[in-house]
Amino acid sequence: MPTAEFMAWTRLVAFAGTMVRRWAPKKLRARLFETGGRIATHARQTLLHLASTAPEVLLLLKGMKRLAATGPP
Repeated sequence: MPTAEFMAWTRLVAFAGTMVRRWAPKKLRARLFETGGRIATHARQTLLHLASTAPEVLLLLKGMKRLAATGPP
């Protein structure tokens, strides 16, 4: 899937009803996709530790939960 299509569907599905749907692709990448974090594994689980000082981290977590709730295609 091309990057532009991925970003368009992410905005539609994960961020429905939020201000993110109106953001330009450049702003979406800068604010959400470039959020600092670290991937860690522990007890057979993969964890994502996000930077707590990132400006849009709560919005990103909300979008990730909505994507996870949709399930696989």
